[in-house]
Amino acid sequence: MNQIITIIIAVLIPSAGYHQLPAKDHKKEVYEYIDRWHQAAWNADSDTYFGMMDEDCIFIGTDLSEVWTKQEFFEWSRPYFDSGRVWKFKGKNRHIYFNEDETIAWFDEEVHSSAGIWRGSGVLSRESGEWTLKQYVLSMTVPNDLMNQVIKDIKIYNDTIKASN
Repeated sequence: MNQIITIIIAVLIPSAGYHQLPAKDHKKEVYEYIDRWHQAAWNADSDTYFGMMDEDCIFIGTDLSEVWTKQEFFEWSRPYFDSGRVWKFKGKNRHIYFNEDETIAWFDEEVHSSAGIWRGSGVLSRESGEWTLKQYVLSMTVPNDLMNQVIKDIKIYNDTIKASN
């Protein structure tokens, strides 16, 4: 009996005064990363903005044709950054999710701008301890009450394009 008590004490006493350090708060890191990325655009800081995007990053815009590599998006947006007239997005109501080992994060957010409230979603990857943006999708939100009219307008637009080709 004394041996069992001795073993229990030997196991419990060394750990009694120690607490395991909490894991890094990756949710906070990702939240702040996305905020810094949006802020870099707001500040017309193309070095920071594009530096936060992975070399293989894809940016998907609101137009059907807007599926850009990082380099294509950089070239398209260069005049905006050069003139200092870049979009001003503020992410709100952001939801962030992770894979099991927290090396991949995906998120969705409301994107508030002077043009209204949009939807953004993206994927980040943590490589060598650093986050990098792999994909971002910017979508226009359409109130349900306006959906039928928007669908009609898009159909007319698409039919006009088909007719002109």
